[in-house]
Amino acid sequence: MKREGVIWRKLKQLRFRYMKAYLEKHLKKKPYNCIFNKLEKFECGKKIGLCCYVPEDSTSWGVIVCDGDTKEGLSQARRCPEFIPKRPPDELKEEFDHFMSTSTIGQIAFHYRDMAALMWVLETSGEWPSFEGEGPSVLTGGRENKGDRRNVGAGSHPGTGNDSGSRNDSGGPSRDNSSE
Repeated sequence: MKREGVIWRKLKQLRFRYMKAYLEKHLKKKPYNCIFNKLEKFECGKKIGLCCYVPEDSTSWGVIVCDGDTKEGLSQARRCPEFIPKRPPDELKEEFDHFMSTSTIGQIAFHYRDMAALMWVLETSGEWPSFEGEGPSVLTGGRENKGDRRNVGAGSHPGTGNDSGSRNDSGGPSRDNSSE
């Protein structure tokens, strides 16, 4: 049987990996992650992403289709020099932390089964531990805080306020296993 400290370290590693993946997903150069991309609904009922960036010299700029459902749209977003993410990394990290600290074990398990299982094993008093101030900084790549290992647990989970439409009814983000 594994010692409690080993399980805590694994839980912190998993949380770090999931937060990193969440940040990468929402900061990646994709049309639906760009602040200038707007979905327009046409008479046929289809929604198409359009670039709404207007440069200072707007006489030479036309409407650009930048749709995440097409190969061309994905290519357009990757090479766009004007791409700006909809949400900054700090906001995404706070969203992830909020989900982890306020969600039930069932909600966490829906998105992160392995992490929820470790949290369940470590739960002793009915109150989930907090990840606040623990672990390496996802944004800066900092070193781990060697604080009290018992004060590590449910951080927060990404998903609330997800502009990309990947939020599901459970209150958290859905897993996107599509290859890119």
